[in-house]
Amino acid sequence: MQLLLFNYSMNRSSQVFSHQRMIVERLTLHFSQIDVVTAEPLTDVDQGNFRVFSTNWIQGRHIRNVLRFYIVVLPLLFKHRRGILFSHMTEVQSLLIGFLC
Repeated sequence: MQLLLFNYSMNRSSQVFSHQRMIVERLTLHFSQIDVVTAEPLTDVDQGNFRVFSTNWIQGRHIRNVLRFYIVVLPLLFKHRRGILFSHMTEVQSLLIGFLC
């Protein structure tokens, strides 16, 4: 089964969001393929059993953020249309894809 997951950060050293990477790593035991869309720029080269796509979300750059988000997400939504979508603490991103899902 495929999983498309949205979160804020995959950074192991994040004091607030480091648990989000741990969750993805544990989910790899239950899914054949996991693609993660994250807001923060990628800092870790070692990605494990999943692929990470960053939207490089920048506070205050609303139009740029939305356009970049759709450029990254639209191909993944079509690829995972028969899989599972999980949004972890990402209310804005969930709002942006809600009408497509």
